[in-house]
Amino acid sequence: MAKTVGTSDLLEVLGSNRVANGAPALVTPSLTTIERGFYYDPTIPSSAVINSNNVTWASTVLGEKINHVLQNGVPQWVSTTTYAIGNVVNRTNSLWIALASNTNSAPTDVNANWVRVATRTGTIYALPTNHHDVRINYTDANTITVLAGSRVRSSDDTTDIVFSADRTCVLNASGSNGLDTGTEASNTWYNLYAIYNPSTLTSALLFSTVNEAVSGSITLPSGFTKKRQLKFSVRNDGSSNILPFRFVDNNKVLYRDVEEVAGYTVLSSGGSGTFTAVSTSSLVPPISRLCTLYAVSPAGSFDSGEGCWTRETGTSITTGKKVTQSSFSSGNWRGPDTNTFEQTLNTSQQYDYRVEGSVSSHYVQAYIVTEVL
Repeated sequence: MAKTVGTSDLLEVLGSNRVANGAPALVTPSLTTIERGFYYDPTIPSSAVINSNNVTWASTVLGEKINHVLQNGVPQWVSTTTYAIGNVVNRTNSLWIALASNTNSAPTDVNANWVRVATRTGTIYALPTNHHDVRINYTDANTITVLAGSRVRSSDDTTDIVFSADRTCVLNASGSNGLDTGTEASNTWYNLYAIYNPSTLTSALLFSTVNEAVSGSITLPSGFTKKRQLKFSVRNDGSSNILPFRFVDNNKVLYRDVEEVAGYTVLSSGGSGTFTAVSTSSLVPPISRLCTLYAVSPAGSFDSGEGCWTRETGTSITTGKKVTQSSFSSGNWRGPDTNTFEQTLNTSQQYDYRVEGSVSSHYVQAYIVTEVL
């Protein structure tokens, strides 16, 4: 006998228009009748179940259930159904897989009985632990934009926080897509967090002075229970304007206006012959231990034995690494792309420098985040 397969078209359900066609309304058989099925005991005349109502009712229920699955793809979650491990349901426009046997345990991102498979936007779950793939733009003096397609794994490794559209965050506002608490202060570092509301399936952003990678906890807006500290911070100036930047990749932030060196100087004509600490904390955030510096020395400072050496503050290095410097020559600068160097920093964003025979000035060009936040 051939095994035939139909289509995914919805079925015409037997008895679906019963009353309009002159038949009485269907009556649900008793549970005993349903459980007994099509059985007739001749000694019990009332046991007959093969009648118009019961046969039509059975066909109607079966057709409706089949159409429900054909239309939804998978069943909707039902509170009275007992689900086994591996069962799949649809709830809140997402697919869920049961991780444990359960009844009346609604699937959510915080329910250990279930794991989300996909959202209504088609995003596949789940991202790897600590996944961090974001793109950030400088928008204006108060605003940054996280671009569509950015996605991170929540810090508790339960939820993917995905931005299906561009999302802005402003420093001079409070709450979701603004500051977590208080009002904006000038000359301050602000850390950026991706946050998520599992009830509304909403992804948003939050600025905070709190650095959870070190200590403390941010204040989340109502309904938001998931978060991830991003590998990104902004600092505003004395006028509360964000320092313009270019987000190069997932862990490097390049200052856009670094050619205006006055605002990016960390060492001005330093002439110490012994290692001396330099602080970069005004331009390198606490989440970073690595920065890119641009070194400049006056013309004529490249004679044998002269130059500048650096080391991370607190290390036992005695000589340090000699850094490449630009110099003034006929009023012109050497290109900064050939005279920058990466410098490791201690936990206070410090490094040491020393010079021989001249002086050296250093400017912060970029900061890099290498730690997992």
